[in-house]
Amino acid sequence: MKSIKVRTAAWFGDTQRTFEVPDDFMIDYIAPMDAAAISEAEIRKAITAPIGPTLQHLTNQRKRVVIVVDDLGRPTPASQIIPAVLEELSNAGILTKDIRFLIATGSHRQLNRDDQIKKLGEYVVTTFQVDCHDAFKSPMVKLGRLSNGFPVVVNRIAAEAELLIGIGCVIPHACHGFGGGAKLFCPGIAGMQSIAMMHGFTRKRGRAVLEIPADTWDMRTVSEAFAEFLPPRFLVNVVVNTERQISGIFCGETHSVFKSASAFASQIYRTAIDRANAKKYDVVLVNMYPLDSDPVQSGKSPWIQKFFPNALPIQINTSADGIDYHGWKLLRRLSLYRVLALYIGKGFSLQFMPPTIRRFGSFWPFRWTRDLAAKALIFNAQADYQSFMSQLRTNDNERPGDVQVTVATDPSRQPWIFSEFYPPKQFKNKYKNGTLLKSWPDVVQAISSHFKSPRIAVATAATVQIPEWMDSPNQIED
Repeated sequence: MKSIKVRTAAWFGDTQRTFEVPDDFMIDYIAPMDAAAISEAEIRKAITAPIGPTLQHLTNQRKRVVIVVDDLGRPTPASQIIPAVLEELSNAGILTKDIRFLIATGSHRQLNRDDQIKKLGEYVVTTFQVDCHDAFKSPMVKLGRLSNGFPVVVNRIAAEAELLIGIGCVIPHACHGFGGGAKLFCPGIAGMQSIAMMHGFTRKRGRAVLEIPADTWDMRTVSEAFAEFLPPRFLVNVVVNTERQISGIFCGETHSVFKSASAFASQIYRTAIDRANAKKYDVVLVNMYPLDSDPVQSGKSPWIQKFFPNALPIQINTSADGIDYHGWKLLRRLSLYRVLALYIGKGFSLQFMPPTIRRFGSFWPFRWTRDLAAKALIFNAQADYQSFMSQLRTNDNERPGDVQVTVATDPSRQPWIFSEFYPPKQFKNKYKNGTLLKSWPDVVQAISSHFKSPRIAVATAATVQIPEWMDSPNQIED
């Protein structure tokens, strides 16, 4: 038997797995450029010699420090970075009691203690106060509006800090071009009013897009403008390789750090694809590592179909987290979504409204009413994580056989996802026509039932790969 080896289960094992396939399967690996891991000394050097003001300088006359860290939906190995940050703060005279951690969940799920230890390390969780941002229920502060009407609503813990230190990673992202930078703060620690307007009314930048026309509002520029309302910031952005090791680290001023980190990410995630052979593949195995712990991330490999148009895509998506929750996605399914979006957007000042109505809509009584209605709708939506889990427990009458998991017979029933941990009932609710394969033998049987001697491409880290044709090295078609 031949075998396919891929890395899986970020945060829940981080192991290289071997999957056996018949000898007549023809296998090609499609991998990014990648990069080696850097040393602990290089991490410390980057933190002590940043782009822009040092932590020593930023902590002058400031005591209350909040360290904002992304959640398990992102591959950032924060526990490898935090010790050097804490050492630098200690050298600057900041006391342990004045340091607090805030996990930037956006509208993802809350992290329990074990999750927090995975992300931050046991010392941090037992020594410092650690809070998880809850876009629905955390105390919020409204700091104003952007010039385009976007509401700046942020977690009170962050708003009241004297210094914010952000720790996150830069990976390709459909909405922001790349994750990282100011995205850690919006939507990371933003209120649901801001998150709903961002996802409902703000233009997406496009995956791996770095530059856009000047003076254009999109999710990235909104996040950057949002961050300017916050206390002084020191950002740490890392770029991880395909084994979730830190390959690059960039520290200091938010915009400069993001620019440097995204340029580096563009290099190491670049994936050359042979245009002449791409159409010959029967199947492409889409390995979702390093975003394969969270079922929510199952849509983050959109480039596959464009580069392998004739191939049947099958995700390898461990989904070891086992909870398919995203507050915004749940909120938008509600019947009140359109009303909510109208109020949270610019209300009557939306561009499709006649000029007279737009003018009236900008007056403070309308803005005040709009904000009040938005808060009421969000409060009553029951789309927060606690309500979701409560409803899940109440409605979870699933018994063996209730949700059929069978070997697929119809390639049109997309997506096909191989996952041992994706809850079948949640899968069925999300993908009405999808196909969930619960064991590797099911995957092999499904492929063999459609293809004789199949030619298979394996995208080794599809969620972070940036594809390009070999004959067009500067053209990323995604």
